[in-house]
Amino acid sequence: ALAYGAVHPERVSGIALIGCGTFDEGARAIFHAAVARRLEGELGERLRRIDREAREHAQPRDEVLARKAEVFESLMSCDLLPDDASFVDLDAQGHEESWNDMIERQGDGTYPACFARITAPVIMLHGDVDPHPGTATRDTLARHIPQLEYRSWAACGHTPWRERRVREEFLQELTAWLT
Repeated sequence: ALAYGAVHPERVSGIALIGCGTFDEGARAIFHAAVARRLEGELGERLRRIDREAREHAQPRDEVLARKAEVFESLMSCDLLPDDASFVDLDAQGHEESWNDMIERQGDGTYPACFARITAPVIMLHGDVDPHPGTATRDTLARHIPQLEYRSWAACGHTPWRERRVREEFLQELTAWLT
């Protein structure tokens, strides 16, 4: 959304960032440290088992990514409501290429500097349980997007629309902001 808004600011009337990732090495280090702490127990063992089975059985990369996504969903959440969606249709190659592109653009300074072209209102809605460091990311983005608003919830992870304790409040906040 930010990349699109930077290239086409005249086409964007508002941007809502939900479960926003990182845009600098410092925030990424905080994210990696939080993930490492959460992988010290059963979730880490599940991830290692997935990697082991993938090597032993030469599983397709898309299937491996889908299994890992289930682990990361637990790692990045607080109290998820049930969801019928699955991670069956993931694209491992596209996922890898997207992240490599993001890291490259951050490394050469393109991101987040080009986000200064965004003139539309921007809100970042974030869960404090999300290992992506909301306030660190907010501070980085605010240097380039002065109109950035920030709202967070204590009992909320990466997908606030699915978090039991904040879903309704999140949806009300988002709806009010969008209207």
